[in-house]
Amino acid sequence: MILKPIANNGIAPKKGNAMKQLNHKGNTQRGVALIIALLTLLMLSVLAAAILFVTQTEVWATYNYRRDAQSRYLAEAGAQRAADWLSNTYVKPAAPPWDGTVERHQRGSCRHHRPCHKLP
Repeated sequence: MILKPIANNGIAPKKGNAMKQLNHKGNTQRGVALIIALLTLLMLSVLAAAILFVTQTEVWATYNYRRDAQSRYLAEAGAQRAADWLSNTYVKPAAPPWDGTVERHQRGSCRHHRPCHKLP
């Protein structure tokens, strides 16, 4: 009897359905790995979108705070400028702007048809 060498580390390859089952099992594992990879990618995408949203919200909050501070300081500066203008440019009138009837009433020298009383 003549012995033939056995290939594949001493294990003879089987013919028939055995190879098909091996390939089918490998394809199923690759499909599960693809689903896990897609779910991982989805989770990372959602996480990245959340980080971008939070970052954009912080940018807008900082912008609003800066505009609020600028508006407040501008209003305070305007009020201070108006107060300075009033205190530095106001000139007291030399004579009263009216015709002096109040003083005549106080002295009792008015010429009305009814009697005048001195104002308190």
